[in-house]
Amino acid sequence: MWGCLSLKRHFFNNEKSLYCSLHKQPIGKKAYMVTILVSLIESFVKERVNFILCGDLNITMLVKNCLADMLDVYGVTNLVYTPSYRKSRSAPTCLDFVITNFSKRVQYVTTPETDLIVCNEMVCLAINQFVKARGPRRITYRSFNNFSETAYLSDVDKAPFHVADIFDNVCDCYSFSMTLLQAIIDEHAPLKQK
Repeated sequence: MWGCLSLKRHFFNNEKSLYCSLHKQPIGKKAYMVTILVSLIESFVKERVNFILCGDLNITMLVKNCLADMLDVYGVTNLVYTPSYRKSRSAPTCLDFVITNFSKRVQYVTTPETDLIVCNEMVCLAINQFVKARGPRRITYRSFNNFSETAYLSDVDKAPFHVADIFDNVCDCYSFSMTLLQAIIDEHAPLKQK
C-alpha cells in the first residue's frame, strides 16, 4: 500500500521543480513499490523536471538491490547514506530515501540519531534553492603600510597617561588609558576593510 503524503510543484528562475513525499506500508509488496517508483522517476526524467522524492520505502537502501540498479539506469541518486532505522542497535539499516536528479541543489542531508522510543529516525534536508546567497565577506585588518615604529613610540611617550590618576575607580583609569592608547594605534595603523 502506498500513501502519497505531499506533492508540491515549485518554479524557481523559470525552472520547474517537483517535491514529492512517499511512504510504503511495511505490509505492501516490494515489486509493486518498485514499479510505481520507476514509473514516477521515468515520467519526471522524460518531462525534464527537477525532482526530489523523499520518504520511507521499508526496503533497505544500504545494500545493492534492484532499486539501486534502477537509480543507476535513470541517472538519479539517493542522498541518504546513513542508517535511519534503528530497531536493532547492532544492525541499523536505511529504509528512508531522498532520490533526486539535481543533487547539486541539495546542500545537506542527515539522519540525526535521537533517543526517542521510535525506531525510525528523521531525515532532514536543506536545499540551496531556498537559501539566500551570502553577501561578500568583509575582513577588517590593520594597515601597516606607513607604520613608523619610532613615531609610534614617540606618540606613546608623549601621551598624557598621568591624567588617569584623577579617577578614583580603577575601571575608569583603565578605560581612559585604553581609549588613549587605542587612538594612538588607530592613527599609526588604521583599520581597513576588504
